[in-house]
Amino acid sequence: MFVDCCDPNIFKALSDPSRLSIFAGLLGDEQEVTVSIIAERSKVDPSVVSRHLKLLLDAKLVDRRKEGRLVFYKANAKSLAKVLRDIATALDNSCCVSKCC
Repeated sequence: MFVDCCDPNIFKALSDPSRLSIFAGLLGDEQEVTVSIIAERSKVDPSVVSRHLKLLLDAKLVDRRKEGRLVFYKANAKSLAKVLRDIATALDNSCCVSKCC
């Protein structure tokens, strides 16, 4: 059984330790945050943070909202949660898992 459950860009976006760290940090935020706040927290140059956020945005792992010149980001955990649920379901239905469990 093949599962067409997700965009591979999700895994590409999370494969970099810095992007994973940025995403995890955003998951802990209840409020939207700006690039400068993320850069300050992660001790990474804002231009590098912006590039990481672009990949996370393309993978639909973050949402973006503009207000004047400021851009606010927030994690989109629903996207990742769906992918992980679909993979877990595929594993549960797998003959390899059912034989060993």
